[in-house]
Formats: sequence, structure tokens, C-alpha cells
Amino acid sequence: MRLATYLLAVALAAVFAWAARAKSRDLPATARTFRALGLARPYLVARGVIGAEAGTALLLLVVPGVGAAAALVALTAFSALLADRLARGITVPCGCFGSSGAGPVSGRDLVRNAVLGLTAALVLWGWGLGSPL
Repeated sequence: MRLATYLLAVALAAVFAWAARAKSRDLPATARTFRALGLARPYLVARGVIGAEAGTALLLLVVPGVGAAAALVALTAFSALLADRLARGITVPCGCFGSSGAGPVSGRDLVRNAVLGLTAALVLWGWGLGSPL
């Protein structure tokens, strides 16, 4: 059970690391996307999101329970933002994985985040919050 849970944590860490790397590869494009989403100080937000995603990936590998909790918080915040933008009819790309996901914000983004959130919840449940390796 512990190995399966850790493998889920590794998979989730890979997603967060991929998202951080994709955003960091073209910071100006990420900032433009965040500006289009209506976020103030988009360069600062972009750097913060990249750091949070990279930190979450690292936590998932080192302290899976804490990393899973951080992932749940991040995914909840991201989903709330995307749901708000969908409700307002904003149809710009979400920038979730840098410029590689150039499609407009959609319900698929929320479904993806729900699946990732479920994965984080399984890690949290299977590992336990704060359990060291």
C-alpha cells in the first residue's frame, strides 16, 4: 500500500514539475496569459505559481503527505479561478501547462484538476499528513 501511494505521489509530482517547467520556459507568455485571465501583477504571480508548483513537486517526493496537502490547496485555488473565469465567459487559455495548452479555459480543465485533486487526496489518505519517508 505504501509503495502504491508513493507511486501516486511521484506521478503527481511529475505533473506539478511539468507545469512549473512549462511556465518557466516562456515566462513572458505565462505572464501574458495570466494578464488575460485578469490577474494583477502577472509576472509576480507567474513567478509565484512556478515556485509553488516546483515546491509542491519536491514536497510530494520528500514528504508525500505534506506535498499532497499543498497540491490540494493549489488545485482548489486554480480550480476556483478557472471556474470564475468560465462563469464570466472568459475564453483565453488557462496557461496551466505553459503555452503548450493553447486552448481556451474549459470544463476539461476543471475535470483534470478534479482528477489530480482526487490523486492528491488518495496520497494524503494513504500516506498520512506529514509522515516522513
